[in-house]
Amino acid sequence: MHTKQRAYLTFLGTLVVGAKLEMGRTEEVLNLLDEIEQLSIETHQQMFIPDLHRLRAEALRRLDRRHEGIEQQYRLALRIARQQGAPALELRAATGLASWFAEAARCKEAHDLLRPVYDKFTEGLGTRDLKTARMLLDQLA
Repeated sequence: MHTKQRAYLTFLGTLVVGAKLEMGRTEEVLNLLDEIEQLSIETHQQMFIPDLHRLRAEALRRLDRRHEGIEQQYRLALRIARQQGAPALELRAATGLASWFAEAARCKEAHDLLRPVYDKFTEGLGTRDLKTARMLLDQLA
């Protein structure tokens, strides 16, 4: 398979991982994330790396809400998304981390993290990711 075709597999892999998470196949997701990350390295396709880390954090949350790697994975997703200038992926990571903070009664920290990321958006406010972030901000207020 050509490198360009394989690069698309990274994006498609994130979609498959999301679907498998929704189906509750968490262990399978963690294994698949390792494969997709390796594929992204081999194909030099770094665009979806932040989402891979966010999805890993989500999977770890489903296994154990107190897992030590959750915050690390979300923060890594945030950092890489910011470095890449990928606001949509930054929003997803910030929303996930803020949600996790809120569950741990760290509401101020959750709000302070999510508000500036959400405020960067001036259009597309009807999209699923922005609606989710807005609902979380409203709950945190």
